[in-house]
Amino acid sequence: MAQSSHPNFISRRRLLQGTALVSAILLTPLAASTEASASAAAEQYVSSVGKSILSVASGSKGQMSSQFRSLMARHAAISAIGIFSLGKYKSKLPNGQRSAYFSLIEKFVAGLFIKYAPQFAGNRIEITGSKARSAKDIIVSSKVHFASGKAPLDVQWRLLKAGGGYKIFDVRVLGIWLAIQQRTEFVSVIKRNNGDVGALLKFLRGGG
Repeated sequence: MAQSSHPNFISRRRLLQGTALVSAILLTPLAASTEASASAAAEQYVSSVGKSILSVASGSKGQMSSQFRSLMARHAAISAIGIFSLGKYKSKLPNGQRSAYFSLIEKFVAGLFIKYAPQFAGNRIEITGSKARSAKDIIVSSKVHFASGKAPLDVQWRLLKAGGGYKIFDVRVLGIWLAIQQRTEFVSVIKRNNGDVGALLKFLRGGG
């Protein structure tokens, strides 16, 4: 009698299929749990940072610049934002100017938050959900509520995984993604100067 017809014989193919099925059953809840944990951590991070931003935006205008810059230094993905903002000219940034450029980016991003401070000057931030773009890229949605009773402001936060936590890569407020707007402006400056990235640094040193 052929071995494959024996009632106690399990073919290698069937064994592999069974193993794969069991693995899928066991690992699917684990994957879902991991994704949920990542979302919860990202949402908690935005809640914490958002409260700090609301506090600064509602506080002393004299201290706003230094406080926003301090927040950006701790929580913004400055290097990633800086490289993204150069667009097609990113390869033209000299290694010797990277440190100075990233420092100027930090200052520039803080300036954007100062510009939008009236919109962030709420009394409460509510996290409304999150969506993973990839394993290292997640968007958290929120609403900023105001004591005056005016309509809540929708704000989205794009986060990048950084070490064991997150960094802010972009913020969408009033329908505008700030990093994308920044890239458009920077690329325009470089293009007007025949692809000279040095002209952008000069622009940023002049306050943008």
